[in-house]
Amino acid sequence: MSYTPPLDAEVTAFKTTALLASGATYDSSVDWDGNVDGYSQVQTEILSSHDGTIAIDFCEDAAFTDVVRSLSIPYVGANGYQFFAAPAFGNYIKYEFTSTTTGMTDFYYTTKLLTTSISPQLLTTDAFIAPSMVTELGRNIQVGTNPSGTFSNAKVDGVAFQTTDNLVTGATFSSDVIDAQGYTQVQTHIVADQDGTLGFKFCSTSDCSGTTVGADGVERYLSVPYSSANGFQLFAAPAFTPYVQYTFENTGTGTTTQLFYETKLLTKALSGQLLGLDAFVSPSMVANLGRSIIAGVEGSTFQNVNVAQTTNDDGTYHSLQVVNGARPSQLPGRTPVKIVIDISNTDTLVHTVTAGKTFYVTDLNIFIENSANSLGRLNLVDSLVGATPIVYPMIIQDPESKATADLINSHTFTEPLEFDTGVYVDIVIGTLEVVGILSGYEE
Repeated sequence: MSYTPPLDAEVTAFKTTALLASGATYDSSVDWDGNVDGYSQVQTEILSSHDGTIAIDFCEDAAFTDVVRSLSIPYVGANGYQFFAAPAFGNYIKYEFTSTTTGMTDFYYTTKLLTTSISPQLLTTDAFIAPSMVTELGRNIQVGTNPSGTFSNAKVDGVAFQTTDNLVTGATFSSDVIDAQGYTQVQTHIVADQDGTLGFKFCSTSDCSGTTVGADGVERYLSVPYSSANGFQLFAAPAFTPYVQYTFENTGTGTTTQLFYETKLLTKALSGQLLGLDAFVSPSMVANLGRSIIAGVEGSTFQNVNVAQTTNDDGTYHSLQVVNGARPSQLPGRTPVKIVIDISNTDTLVHTVTAGKTFYVTDLNIFIENSANSLGRLNLVDSLVGATPIVYPMIIQDPESKATADLINSHTFTEPLEFDTGVYVDIVIGTLEVVGILSGYEE
């Protein structure tokens, strides 16, 4: 029985430092037969002062004619030293380097054979990556430098706590004290079928046992009411302090049959403050300063709220078309006007519009009594003296056998009546007593 000596753990397959002219190619087969039998890893290193192309052929035969895998890798001289390592895929391997520029002054090209695999693929950090290269699947820990310059594990987004355990009335869930150092945002989700109170404690120490600000490391405390009728709620804020703790007290009338409560720690802030559309707002919360779109609820969906342009003595405004709790005459730049009418069968100018303005009548409340034995008619006219143009006519019935006929006209106009000159009451026919109020504004 013959003895086969063991292979060295590492041997140099070839090495060259001979400079190449532009377009010239170095071929490893002149220095090495390419046999990788018994080796598991090949490790190639290169340094060239000028650009070129690396060609690697993994072959079945010693003549390098049966190529089972090939790589063509661009090399940039400006990148300096490059390193490539991979399994020894074929029985024979041939390496080439073709110089693509002139004036090479420095060249080093070598491949080592290893009996122990380092990795399926090792490259320098900025090396070319070919689609046919392989890599290993594994779990890794990212590290980075903290503000003091030392290396520590890099944080990743994740769940700090999560509970679905139901609570009886009056019971409180408390999370562990959570280390938020290295995170920028905390994001809390909750849904429960009983009302409750959320508690957020931001603390400077891991003690965090206090119940008021300033006690036992508590630097900030939020107490947020939760209504089960609102369903899922979201709260997000910066990680204000190194530590944070969360509570939820069931203040409802029964034991929860649905409870989901969790907080995630994020490495990238989403916003200074994120809330659900109808969530509770605490005065101590923070918010981004910016331009916003106002939305209102129409049925069960949200719609953008339109604005209307108004130009008057105070300037040009873009106001909401619907002003909750305010009359149109109360908008800036408008002069409220109220006209009291008390006329006894006489054509009368009841209001003269200010020059350059328009009088808008938004509300009309008039009582008319017709004592003539005929049909009665009254017109509101945009004039100082004349019978035209008619803005608003009113007809009063014939009293016939009665002493008088009465008309009560009370109306709020969606589109106000407009008078540019004056409001002239023109009694066209009948014997009329007119009493009432016209309300509106000049603009």
